[in-house]
Amino acid sequence: MKNQNATLFLTLLAGILLGSGVGYMLFGGNQVQAEFSSGLSNGAMPETATPSASTPKQNTLVASVPDAVRAKPKKAAVAQVTDVETERLMASVDVEEVDRMAGEGVIFGHVADMDGNPVAGVVVRLTGRAERNRTSSVSKVGKGAPERPSLKETVRKAAQGYHESRARNQETTTDANGDYRFEELLDQSWSASAYLKGHLVEVDGGSNRMRVGSELDFIAKPVIQVPVQVLLPDGMQPERAVIDLNRKGKVRQRRSYDWTPDEPFLRVVPGRYEVRAYSHDERGNDLAELASKETKLQVKLDETPEGLTLELAPRLGISGFLKAEKGFHNRSSCTVRMLALTADQEVDLKALKNSDTTEWAQVGTRFSFPDLEPGRYVIGVGRDWSSPIVAHEVIELVDQMAEMDLTIPAVDRSHSIRVLALDVDGVPVDDVRFNISESGAGRSNSRGLDSMRDGDSGYLLTLPDRYTENYFGKNKSDLTYALSATHEDFGTSKVDLTRGQTEVSITFQVPGTLAVTIPGYLGSGREGRVTVSAKKKSDEEEHYFYGHEKGNVDVDGVSRLEGLEPGLYVVTMVVNPAKQDDHSWTPGRTVNSAEFEVRGGENSMRLVMPTLYDLRVHWADAEEGTTIQLQSRESANNPFGFGQMTFDSSLTVTWTDLPAGDYTLQSYGGESSAMEITVPCGELEFVPMLINAMRVSITDSEGDLAKVGLRDGDLIIGADGKEFQDQSELMAVGQVIQSKTAEVDFIVLRGNTRVTVRIAGADIGGWQSMGGQMQPASR
Repeated sequence: MKNQNATLFLTLLAGILLGSGVGYMLFGGNQVQAEFSSGLSNGAMPETATPSASTPKQNTLVASVPDAVRAKPKKAAVAQVTDVETERLMASVDVEEVDRMAGEGVIFGHVADMDGNPVAGVVVRLTGRAERNRTSSVSKVGKGAPERPSLKETVRKAAQGYHESRARNQETTTDANGDYRFEELLDQSWSASAYLKGHLVEVDGGSNRMRVGSELDFIAKPVIQVPVQVLLPDGMQPERAVIDLNRKGKVRQRRSYDWTPDEPFLRVVPGRYEVRAYSHDERGNDLAELASKETKLQVKLDETPEGLTLELAPRLGISGFLKAEKGFHNRSSCTVRMLALTADQEVDLKALKNSDTTEWAQVGTRFSFPDLEPGRYVIGVGRDWSSPIVAHEVIELVDQMAEMDLTIPAVDRSHSIRVLALDVDGVPVDDVRFNISESGAGRSNSRGLDSMRDGDSGYLLTLPDRYTENYFGKNKSDLTYALSATHEDFGTSKVDLTRGQTEVSITFQVPGTLAVTIPGYLGSGREGRVTVSAKKKSDEEEHYFYGHEKGNVDVDGVSRLEGLEPGLYVVTMVVNPAKQDDHSWTPGRTVNSAEFEVRGGENSMRLVMPTLYDLRVHWADAEEGTTIQLQSRESANNPFGFGQMTFDSSLTVTWTDLPAGDYTLQSYGGESSAMEITVPCGELEFVPMLINAMRVSITDSEGDLAKVGLRDGDLIIGADGKEFQDQSELMAVGQVIQSKTAEVDFIVLRGNTRVTVRIAGADIGGWQSMGGQMQPASR
């Protein structure tokens, strides 16, 4: 039978049939190929080259093959599928086999003009986006050639695709009330657009993408025609130009339009614009040789706009391709930088590296710096954002666009680190990521490194110039370096480096997996808010491993940490806030931790969820907006405090999820004051005591605080024979730590005994090397 949609379906089906091999089945097994003739763009035929008498005769080796193989095959004409044949094919398919695509979803909305009046007759179109099919299929490797689809199956698939396309492309029109509605939509992502002649119909705020069940409104704005004249430097009109239109205001858009003498208008809605014309260039506006000055344009609803005249003028700029020597490879884009030079100025590569005039580019792509003034410029390229300039060129701009290329050289082996990464069997490992850390002088920092392969299973690492100067420099330095290598299957392995070292071998160990069971988790009321992490105890840098699905423990109260390099770890449990503030981020609260020796393979441990308490504090003398901070006096619990709170109109603040222990409440309004408390304590009244001491907590017996003679629990109560009376006098403690020349005799209360401890600023390297902390206290 004849399908009633045949006339709509003919063109689509004919293309699918020819493209999917049905032409082969219909018209025989010979290859079908169109015959084309060569020609120039102006229609002239190319001359045939005739051998000259001086051309030496070429010897030809003729292979011993059958004449039938060597003979040039005849070309067949392109086969066409007629309407009659298409209808016959469609009639062979049972329409009932084709699924009609429909759902139960709705999308609706309203269209109004700029004054809020409803607009009828607006065409609204929906385009659906099918969910990506991520399911796998059965492997067909080794099963031989797949069967060719039958004629019936090919036609049925074409019909199915037609109906799927219809189901994902819907159209309706607004009624007299400006309303529209789509029904029977598939449950998928949709995008909407609306059209009305003489108007630009835009989404009334937000995005035009939505799911079913959404309401989407539009505003119809009248389009006003602005005459535009584009002139060449000689006063003539070009055959074609490009107009760049930058829309300002609440709705910002930037678009480019073709301009011709036959279409000399801009069609825009009321608003403010910046307009610029370019000579046409297939490569884009940045490479156009001519450009006009940027002109401001304001279009008003009730005013006839004046015409624009945009005069093209020669344009100065620098453009070129980024190239690389053989074997170059970079994971990320390179940075091409430009810097203006005076007539006799020497090139400063450090200044060039810090230039803000920068473009990202990959090898084989073009970079450009248009709209420059005449003069000298230097262009350089770095392998990544922070690496030094590895190639540069100086160019003089006079009166036209300049072309130049930059070639990235091969890696300098004397200033790079070659790493051979191996598994436990000595086999080179692919897909390794690297990180270098630099420590010393009381500080530590690290960063990831780009790598490239050297063709011999090794990785070549180039350092950022800040690291390069210290690592490969000849100056003496107490800085130390370590290299971390991370692999998805083997975890992270770390090795110490010697300054200037260029060859490194890293052998991954069998990684460990740690299953952390949390007794007390289920029924605690903190389900879904607990994070378990592990940090190798020997690591100075902040390198943490988090449980499977970071921030969560599974429904059985177990968190799995994978890819751990064997060694001693500190495993930490954190309870995250039930709700984050809309304008700030509150860190999770450390509630328990323990050391654990991880071995290769499966490991398990228990980390108990402690009983947690709430603390509600009232301060009758406070003003609304006064801040107060809670600090644990057990440094191992949380050395950075439990967060700052602000008193509301009830003059109360509340902390939640606190472990039992000793804490200090400290206010910072005017003269700072503190109150020492012990949790649990329920609700309490803040009765501050004057801060006139510093409590010492020692976490590392080899740290700076321990080395100068301080002990855990010491109370610093004075300096140079005078006891502190208030917090202002405590500033002496901070001044010693910050100054490298100061030396002070501190009065220390150790239990019931007073002792004197002399501390020189040079003995305290910084907070990372202190091996403890000092907290304001009251005595």
